[in-house]
Amino acid sequence: VTVHSDPTRRRILRTRPNARMAVVPLHLSLEGLPDVTGDTRRALRRELGVSDEGFVIASFGHISPAKRVDVALRAFARFRRTRPDSVYVLAGELSWAYARMRELLNGELGERVVLTGRLPFPRLLELMDLADVAINLRYPAGGETSATCIRLLGLGTPVIVSTGECFDDIPDGCCARVEPGRYEEEELVALLEALAADP
Repeated sequence: VTVHSDPTRRRILRTRPNARMAVVPLHLSLEGLPDVTGDTRRALRRELGVSDEGFVIASFGHISPAKRVDVALRAFARFRRTRPDSVYVLAGELSWAYARMRELLNGELGERVVLTGRLPFPRLLELMDLADVAINLRYPAGGETSATCIRLLGLGTPVIVSTGECFDDIPDGCCARVEPGRYEEEELVALLEALAADP
């Protein structure tokens, strides 16, 4: 069995202790990442309705309940009290479980949340490069490796991830981490405020 991470290797060995395993880290070619110019960034900001000084938060990929978007939206609503110039971009296809997302995003919050739908890959990478902070939570996880997270790290975009085996291979200090559960929303708000205050 070939896997991308040591946590997944250990997960499989718990139930299949005699399995022959190989860990092959998920590859990222830095040459395949976009070279986004200042003009491109300004144009993207205009599309999103955010000023040059506005703070861009984003989540990427298939938007499903495991991505904790409900928690992230509540945290964003609280964060906007101190940063009303911020916008939250949900860049990806909505899961059927979030079929009513557009209806739920009404009023003031809805004006500051951008749902892009499925995007061409080059545009997705441009938005990853534009984001001031990416929220890439995952709980419960199924042993997968987040290609989105790997690309964000390759672009140098600050990333907030969930604690737990899905992201255990990422070295400490590389990402901010949030513990899923009772204080998840509060921790996320605190991290967003700390990151927004630290250029």
